[in-house]
Amino acid sequence: MANSKKEILEWLALKRRTAGWGAVVSYPQSKCNALLLDDYIAKFTTSDYLPPINEVVRTGDTSWESLMDWITDRPRLSFEDSSTRPGGEVNMTMAVVGGIQVSIDNTSGHKRVNALKYLDPLNHPKFIAKNVALSKTVGLVGQHTGEVVLDLGGEEAKAASWQLTFANTEHECKIGGAFFKQYYREADKEKRLYHLGKIAYIDKQYLKPKSFKLRTITANGVASPTANDSGNGAVQLFVCMDGDEEGGTPPSDDWNSLIADKEGADTEDVTVLLDHSLVIKNVIMQNIIKAFRTGMHELKQTVDPVTGFIAVDALPGKGAMSIHQIRGETENYRYMLTGIEITLLLVMILALL
Repeated sequence: MANSKKEILEWLALKRRTAGWGAVVSYPQSKCNALLLDDYIAKFTTSDYLPPINEVVRTGDTSWESLMDWITDRPRLSFEDSSTRPGGEVNMTMAVVGGIQVSIDNTSGHKRVNALKYLDPLNHPKFIAKNVALSKTVGLVGQHTGEVVLDLGGEEAKAASWQLTFANTEHECKIGGAFFKQYYREADKEKRLYHLGKIAYIDKQYLKPKSFKLRTITANGVASPTANDSGNGAVQLFVCMDGDEEGGTPPSDDWNSLIADKEGADTEDVTVLLDHSLVIKNVIMQNIIKAFRTGMHELKQTVDPVTGFIAVDALPGKGAMSIHQIRGETENYRYMLTGIEITLLLVMILALL
Protein backbone atom coordinates (compact mmCIF):
# COMPACT_ATOMS: atom_id res chain seq x y z
CA MET A 1 0.00 0.00 0.00
CA ALA A 2 1.46 3.34 -1.08
CA ASN A 3 1.82 6.23 1.30
CA SER A 4 2.62 9.28 -0.80
CA LYS A 5 2.74 12.87 0.42
CA LYS A 6 -0.52 13.52 -1.43
CA GLU A 7 -2.27 10.66 0.37
CA ILE A 8 -0.98 11.80 3.76
CA LEU A 9 -2.27 15.34 3.16
CA GLU A 10 -5.66 14.01 2.06
CA TRP A 11 -5.84 11.87 5.21
CA LEU A 12 -4.90 14.84 7.40
CA ALA A 13 -7.60 16.96 5.74
CA LEU A 14 -10.39 14.62 6.85
CA LYS A 15 -10.24 15.65 10.53
CA ARG A 16 -7.88 16.74 13.30
CA ARG A 17 -5.30 14.00 13.82
CA THR A 18 -3.38 15.22 16.86
CA ALA A 19 -5.86 13.59 19.30
CA GLY A 20 -5.59 16.41 21.81
CA TRP A 21 -1.78 16.60 21.80
CA GLY A 22 0.18 19.72 20.91
CA ALA A 23 2.43 17.90 18.47
CA VAL A 24 3.12 14.47 17.02
CA VAL A 25 6.72 13.68 16.05
CA SER A 26 7.42 10.67 13.83
CA TYR A 27 10.73 9.34 12.54
CA PRO A 28 11.25 6.19 10.46
CA GLN A 29 13.25 2.99 10.85
CA SER A 30 16.14 4.37 8.79
CA LYS A 31 16.48 7.40 11.09
CA CYS A 32 16.23 5.24 14.22
CA ASN A 33 19.03 2.98 13.04
CA ALA A 34 21.15 5.96 11.99
CA LEU A 35 20.77 7.41 15.51
CA LEU A 36 21.77 4.06 17.02
CA LEU A 37 24.86 3.98 14.80
CA ASP A 38 25.82 7.51 15.85
CA ASP A 39 25.42 6.58 19.51
CA TYR A 40 27.40 3.36 19.03
CA ILE A 41 30.31 5.28 17.49
CA ALA A 42 30.11 8.00 20.17
CA LYS A 43 30.52 5.40 22.92
CA PHE A 44 34.06 4.70 21.72
CA THR A 45 35.02 8.36 22.16
CA THR A 46 33.55 8.63 25.67
CA SER A 47 34.62 5.23 27.07
CA ASP A 48 30.95 4.30 27.50
CA TYR A 49 31.24 1.12 25.44
CA LEU A 50 30.86 -2.34 26.94
CA PRO A 51 34.08 -4.38 27.21
CA PRO A 52 34.51 -7.58 25.16
CA ILE A 53 32.55 -10.55 26.49
CA ASN A 54 34.49 -13.46 27.97
CA GLU A 55 32.03 -16.00 29.38
CA VAL A 56 31.14 -19.68 29.25
CA VAL A 57 27.51 -20.55 28.45
CA ARG A 58 26.28 -24.00 29.46
CA THR A 59 23.93 -25.25 26.73
CA GLY A 60 23.27 -28.76 28.12
CA ASP A 61 24.28 -31.27 30.77
CA THR A 62 27.54 -32.05 28.97
CA SER A 63 27.98 -29.13 26.54
CA TRP A 64 29.28 -25.57 26.74
CA GLU A 65 30.02 -22.65 24.46
CA SER A 66 33.04 -20.56 25.40
CA LEU A 67 32.73 -16.94 24.24
CA MET A 68 36.12 -15.25 23.97
CA ASP A 69 36.56 -11.52 23.32
CA TRP A 70 33.10 -11.14 21.77
CA ILE A 71 32.42 -7.67 20.37
CA THR A 72 28.87 -6.68 19.46
CA ASP A 73 27.75 -4.34 16.71
CA ARG A 74 25.16 -1.59 17.17
CA PRO A 75 21.48 -2.57 17.55
CA ARG A 76 19.19 -2.51 14.53
CA LEU A 77 15.45 -1.99 14.95
CA SER A 78 12.50 -3.28 12.94
CA PHE A 79 8.76 -2.84 13.38
CA GLU A 80 7.07 -6.02 12.10
CA ASP A 81 4.52 -6.35 14.93
CA SER A 82 4.41 -2.80 16.27
CA SER A 83 0.92 -1.96 14.98
CA THR A 84 -0.58 -4.91 16.87
CA ARG A 85 0.74 -3.74 20.23
CA PRO A 86 -0.28 -0.75 22.36
CA GLY A 87 3.12 0.58 23.42
CA GLY A 88 6.58 1.29 22.04
CA GLU A 89 7.64 -2.26 21.15
CA VAL A 90 10.19 -3.06 18.46
CA ASN A 91 12.18 -6.05 17.26
CA MET A 92 15.94 -5.78 17.55
CA THR A 93 18.94 -7.62 16.13
CA MET A 94 22.59 -7.20 17.10
CA ALA A 95 25.48 -8.95 15.38
CA VAL A 96 28.59 -10.31 17.07
CA VAL A 97 31.31 -8.92 14.79
CA GLY A 98 34.46 -10.13 16.53
CA GLY A 99 35.81 -12.81 18.83
CA ILE A 100 36.19 -16.58 19.10
CA GLN A 101 33.64 -19.28 19.90
CA VAL A 102 34.79 -22.65 21.24
CA SER A 103 32.28 -25.53 21.43
CA ILE A 104 33.04 -28.02 24.22
CA ASP A 105 31.39 -31.27 25.31
CA ASN A 106 31.93 -33.96 27.94
CA THR A 107 30.03 -36.88 26.44
CA SER A 108 33.00 -39.27 26.64
CA GLY A 109 33.87 -38.52 30.26
CA HIS A 110 36.39 -35.78 29.58
CA LYS A 111 36.06 -32.35 28.04
CA ARG A 112 37.01 -31.92 24.42
CA VAL A 113 36.78 -29.18 21.79
CA ASN A 114 34.29 -29.94 19.03
CA ALA A 115 34.52 -26.72 17.07
CA LEU A 116 36.51 -23.50 16.93
CA LYS A 117 35.04 -20.47 15.15
CA TYR A 118 36.63 -17.11 14.43
CA LEU A 119 33.94 -14.46 14.16
CA ASP A 120 34.03 -11.47 11.83
CA PRO A 121 31.50 -9.13 10.16
CA LEU A 122 30.89 -11.70 7.38
CA ASN A 123 30.66 -14.84 9.53
CA HIS A 124 28.99 -14.28 12.85
CA PRO A 125 26.07 -15.14 15.11
CA LYS A 126 23.58 -12.51 16.16
CA PHE A 127 21.12 -12.16 18.95
CA ILE A 128 17.50 -11.36 18.27
CA ALA A 129 15.10 -9.75 20.71
CA LYS A 130 11.41 -9.60 19.83
CA ASN A 131 8.96 -7.10 21.31
CA VAL A 132 11.54 -5.05 23.19
CA ALA A 133 9.87 -1.98 24.68
CA LEU A 134 11.51 1.39 24.12
CA SER A 135 11.43 3.55 27.22
CA LYS A 136 11.61 7.16 28.43
CA THR A 137 14.28 8.47 30.75
CA VAL A 138 11.97 11.28 31.88
CA GLY A 139 8.18 11.04 31.74
CA LEU A 140 7.65 14.73 32.51
CA VAL A 141 10.01 16.99 30.60
CA GLY A 142 9.62 20.11 32.78
CA GLN A 143 12.95 21.85 33.12
CA HIS A 144 14.78 18.68 32.11
CA THR A 145 15.31 16.82 28.86
CA GLY A 146 13.09 13.84 28.09
CA GLU A 147 14.77 11.11 26.04
CA VAL A 148 13.65 8.04 24.13
CA VAL A 149 16.07 5.21 24.81
CA LEU A 150 16.69 1.55 24.06
CA ASP A 151 17.73 0.03 27.38
CA LEU A 152 18.59 -3.63 26.83
CA GLY A 153 18.89 -4.24 30.56
CA GLY A 154 15.91 -2.22 31.76
CA GLU A 155 12.61 -3.38 33.18
CA GLU A 156 10.93 -2.90 29.80
CA ALA A 157 13.26 -5.47 28.18
CA LYS A 158 12.44 -8.30 30.60
CA ALA A 159 9.34 -9.43 28.74
CA ALA A 160 11.12 -9.63 25.38
CA SER A 161 11.86 -12.98 23.73
CA TRP A 162 15.63 -13.30 23.18
CA GLN A 163 17.64 -15.75 21.08
CA LEU A 164 21.32 -16.04 20.18
CA THR A 165 22.02 -17.81 16.88
CA PHE A 166 25.26 -19.45 18.01
CA ALA A 167 24.13 -23.11 18.04
CA ASN A 168 22.21 -25.64 15.95
CA THR A 169 19.04 -26.12 18.01
CA GLU A 170 16.34 -23.65 19.01
CA HIS A 171 16.69 -24.75 22.63
CA GLU A 172 20.38 -23.82 22.67
CA CYS A 173 19.65 -20.51 20.93
CA LYS A 174 17.12 -19.65 23.65
CA ILE A 175 19.71 -20.48 26.32
CA GLY A 176 22.12 -18.10 24.58
CA GLY A 177 19.39 -15.44 24.48
CA ALA A 178 18.74 -15.86 28.21
CA PHE A 179 22.47 -15.43 28.84
CA PHE A 180 22.54 -12.13 26.93
CA LYS A 181 19.41 -10.88 28.66
CA GLN A 182 21.08 -11.45 32.04
CA TYR A 183 24.37 -9.99 30.78
CA TYR A 184 22.74 -6.68 29.82
CA ARG A 185 20.69 -6.58 33.01
CA GLU A 186 23.92 -6.64 35.05
CA ALA A 187 25.87 -4.30 32.74
CA ASP A 188 26.58 -0.65 33.51
CA LYS A 189 23.44 1.33 32.70
CA GLU A 190 25.14 4.14 30.79
CA LYS A 191 27.05 1.65 28.65
CA ARG A 192 24.05 -0.51 27.79
CA LEU A 193 21.82 2.48 26.95
CA TYR A 194 21.21 3.67 23.38
CA HIS A 195 19.60 7.03 22.65
CA LEU A 196 16.86 7.53 20.06
CA GLY A 197 16.00 11.19 20.44
CA LYS A 198 15.28 13.83 23.04
CA ILE A 199 12.71 16.51 23.79
CA ALA A 200 14.11 19.55 25.55
CA TYR A 201 12.39 22.35 27.47
CA ILE A 202 13.70 25.81 26.50
CA ASP A 203 12.11 28.58 28.54
CA LYS A 204 12.28 31.33 25.91
CA GLN A 205 10.71 29.26 23.11
CA TYR A 206 7.05 29.53 22.12
CA LEU A 207 6.61 25.74 22.14
CA LYS A 208 7.52 24.31 25.55
CA PRO A 209 7.05 20.53 25.86
CA LYS A 210 5.81 19.28 29.22
CA SER A 211 5.47 15.54 28.68
CA PHE A 212 5.22 12.98 25.93
CA LYS A 213 3.88 9.51 25.21
CA LEU A 214 5.78 6.96 23.14
CA ARG A 215 4.40 4.61 20.49
CA THR A 216 5.76 2.59 17.57
CA ILE A 217 3.88 1.76 14.38
CA THR A 218 4.40 -0.53 11.41
CA ALA A 219 4.55 1.34 8.11
CA ASN A 220 1.51 1.13 5.83
CA GLY A 221 1.32 -2.12 3.91
CA VAL A 222 4.39 -3.87 5.37
CA ALA A 223 2.83 -5.82 8.22
CA SER A 224 3.24 -8.98 6.15
CA PRO A 225 6.60 -10.69 6.87
CA THR A 226 6.91 -11.47 3.13
CA ALA A 227 6.81 -7.82 2.06
CA ASN A 228 9.96 -6.43 0.44
CA ASP A 229 10.26 -3.73 3.09
CA SER A 230 9.13 -5.91 5.99
CA GLY A 231 10.16 -4.36 9.29
CA ASN A 232 9.79 -0.76 8.17
CA GLY A 233 7.95 1.50 10.58
CA ALA A 234 8.37 4.53 12.81
CA VAL A 235 8.75 5.80 16.36
CA GLN A 236 6.04 8.31 17.28
CA LEU A 237 6.10 10.82 20.13
CA PHE A 238 2.84 12.46 21.23
CA VAL A 239 3.92 15.71 22.89
CA CYS A 240 1.97 17.74 25.46
CA MET A 241 2.93 21.40 25.77
CA ASP A 242 3.30 23.44 28.94
CA GLY A 243 -0.09 24.63 30.18
CA ASP A 244 -2.06 21.96 28.28
CA GLU A 245 -3.51 18.57 29.19
CA GLU A 246 -2.36 15.30 27.65
CA GLY A 247 -4.45 13.89 24.83
CA GLY A 248 -5.49 10.36 23.99
CA THR A 249 -3.86 7.68 21.85
CA PRO A 250 -5.24 7.46 18.30
CA PRO A 251 -6.46 3.93 17.45
CA SER A 252 -4.07 2.02 15.20
CA ASP A 253 -6.85 1.08 12.76
CA ASP A 254 -7.58 4.77 12.13
CA TRP A 255 -4.01 5.96 11.95
CA ASN A 256 -1.76 6.55 8.98
CA SER A 257 2.02 6.61 8.92
CA LEU A 258 3.24 10.22 8.86
CA ILE A 259 6.35 9.24 6.89
CA ALA A 260 5.83 9.50 3.14
CA ASP A 261 7.24 6.94 0.73
CA LYS A 262 10.51 7.90 -0.85
CA GLU A 263 9.95 9.73 -4.13
CA GLY A 264 13.06 9.88 -6.26
CA ALA A 265 15.91 11.37 -4.23
CA ASP A 266 13.52 12.86 -1.67
CA THR A 267 13.15 11.20 1.72
CA GLU A 268 11.98 12.40 5.12
CA ASP A 269 14.07 12.02 8.26
CA VAL A 270 11.28 13.22 10.52
CA THR A 271 7.71 14.51 10.36
CA VAL A 272 6.32 16.98 12.92
CA LEU A 273 2.55 17.43 13.05
CA LEU A 274 1.51 20.54 15.02
CA ASP A 275 -2.00 21.07 16.33
CA HIS A 276 -3.42 24.15 14.59
CA SER A 277 -4.82 25.61 17.82
CA LEU A 278 -1.32 25.37 19.30
CA VAL A 279 0.12 27.33 16.37
CA ILE A 280 -2.54 30.03 16.74
CA LYS A 281 -2.21 30.34 20.52
CA ASN A 282 1.53 29.87 21.05
CA VAL A 283 2.98 31.30 17.84
CA ILE A 284 0.68 33.65 15.92
CA MET A 285 -1.07 35.28 18.89
CA GLN A 286 2.18 35.61 20.83
CA ASN A 287 3.81 37.34 17.86
CA ILE A 288 0.84 39.70 17.52
CA ILE A 289 1.14 40.66 21.19
CA LYS A 290 4.90 41.02 20.84
CA ALA A 291 4.57 43.22 17.75
CA PHE A 292 2.36 45.78 19.53
CA ARG A 293 4.29 47.90 21.98
CA THR A 294 1.26 49.62 23.55
CA GLY A 295 -2.50 49.69 23.41
CA MET A 296 -3.26 46.00 22.86
CA HIS A 297 -6.51 45.39 24.74
CA GLU A 298 -7.59 41.87 23.88
CA LEU A 299 -7.30 39.11 21.30
CA LYS A 300 -10.24 36.75 21.05
CA GLN A 301 -9.95 33.23 19.65
CA THR A 302 -13.02 31.36 18.33
CA VAL A 303 -13.30 27.90 16.75
CA ASP A 304 -15.88 27.04 14.10
CA PRO A 305 -17.58 23.84 15.38
CA VAL A 306 -18.21 22.56 11.84
CA THR A 307 -15.03 23.32 9.90
CA GLY A 308 -12.62 23.53 12.83
CA PHE A 309 -11.20 26.79 11.48
CA ILE A 310 -9.84 29.18 14.11
CA ALA A 311 -10.49 32.92 13.93
CA VAL A 312 -8.54 35.55 15.87
CA ASP A 313 -10.34 38.86 16.42
CA ALA A 314 -9.16 42.04 18.09
CA LEU A 315 -11.44 44.44 19.91
CA PRO A 316 -11.31 47.99 18.49
CA GLY A 317 -8.44 50.00 19.92
CA LYS A 318 -5.08 51.49 19.17
CA GLY A 319 -1.76 49.70 19.03
CA ALA A 320 1.76 50.49 17.92
CA MET A 321 3.50 47.94 15.75
CA SER A 322 7.12 47.61 14.57
CA ILE A 323 7.86 45.78 11.33
CA HIS A 324 11.56 44.98 10.97
CA GLN A 325 13.76 44.39 7.94
CA ILE A 326 11.25 44.94 5.16
CA ARG A 327 13.47 45.20 2.07
CA GLY A 328 16.39 46.21 4.25
CA GLU A 329 14.58 49.03 6.04
CA THR A 330 13.08 49.48 9.50
CA GLU A 331 9.72 51.25 9.61
CA ASN A 332 7.08 51.94 12.27
CA TYR A 333 3.34 51.85 11.63
CA ARG A 334 0.29 52.75 13.72
CA TYR A 335 -3.13 51.22 13.11
CA MET A 336 -6.71 51.49 14.31
CA LEU A 337 -7.61 47.84 14.85
CA THR A 338 -11.00 46.51 13.87
CA GLY A 339 -12.30 43.04 13.28
CA ILE A 340 -11.69 43.51 9.54
CA GLU A 341 -8.20 44.94 9.75
CA ILE A 342 -6.94 42.08 11.93
CA THR A 343 -6.71 40.01 8.71
CA LEU A 344 -4.13 42.42 7.31
CA LEU A 345 -2.28 42.32 10.60
CA LEU A 346 -2.10 38.52 10.61
CA VAL A 347 -0.63 38.52 7.10
CA MET A 348 2.03 41.00 8.20
CA ILE A 349 2.83 39.01 11.34
CA LEU A 350 3.14 35.74 9.43
CA ALA A 351 5.66 37.44 7.14
CA LEU A 352 7.83 38.03 10.20
CA LEU A 353 7.88 34.40 11.40
